[in-house]
Amino acid sequence: MLEADISRQDIAPFCIFGDEGYRRNLVSRSDWYELLVLCWKAGQKSPVHDHCGSSCVFKIIEGAATEIRGELTSEHRNKVKLVRPSAVEVYGGGSVCASTSSDIHEIVNTNPGGSDLITLHVYSPPLHMNVYEYQNPAEASQQMEQFLGARAL
Repeated sequence: MLEADISRQDIAPFCIFGDEGYRRNLVSRSDWYELLVLCWKAGQKSPVHDHCGSSCVFKIIEGAATEIRGELTSEHRNKVKLVRPSAVEVYGGGSVCASTSSDIHEIVNTNPGGSDLITLHVYSPPLHMNVYEYQNPAEASQQMEQFLGARAL
């Protein structure tokens, strides 16, 4: 995936954006893998999730992705497990990222000026995920803002 030279034009039929949230556009799927193009408008984000037995690699085709990694707590809210933010990373165009089944994270389009984010994901086996909530949502937002602000200096 690192050496794959893929542009938005190459995957144009799968670059479909949603107004209500990010879009997961299926390219190909078998019992062994799932290939998707994920399209994010400015401010859109994934749920906080794990990969529940799937490994993932994704490439940033256009824009930059902000990843907030979470650490599981012992608390629950309405039967949903709670996490606290543990790290923030930003990946620019062409970056390749990998995630194991036990990683808990959220991906956010924090691109300035309303720019789109397009990512190409491969999951093996096809993705099933558990969804989590932040123990303190304001803490996650504050940590991301502090990190992004520090990068601008």
